[in-house]
Amino acid sequence: MISLYLDIKNALIINDGITVKNQSNKLYHVLSGSPFTGLTKDQGNLVGTYLGDLLDNTRQMCYTVNAKEQRPYFARLSTHLYDLLKDVNLNKIIIYKQYCPRNQAYWLSETPVIKNPYYTLSGYLSDGKTAEILAANK
Repeated sequence: MISLYLDIKNALIINDGITVKNQSNKLYHVLSGSPFTGLTKDQGNLVGTYLGDLLDNTRQMCYTVNAKEQRPYFARLSTHLYDLLKDVNLNKIIIYKQYCPRNQAYWLSETPVIKNPYYTLSGYLSDGKTAEILAANK
């Protein structure tokens, strides 16, 4: 799930709405398939809490190849996914929750280097800051 999300984020960095649509479609199918596999009952309940919002925002990104139209849904997906990861605590990699002050939105990254998916203009690519760090659960 997180690798598909990161593919979406990286595609938005380069303004590639087609890849966003394709990876969002894959993520939607993962989420609508069996997202509870291998989870405890409590973890499954937490996933259920966020599942509707995750599905809705992922589905919305599948409806267009326009990155500008996909970004608001990506922002909401980012918030819900981070909350889920924080509550379930199953991520195998360090997750950096990063913030775009101009867009007032968050995104998740696998690296502390700021590469802002909300702005593709060269001057804004590094605009942002790390707001939180979610440690890897080994």
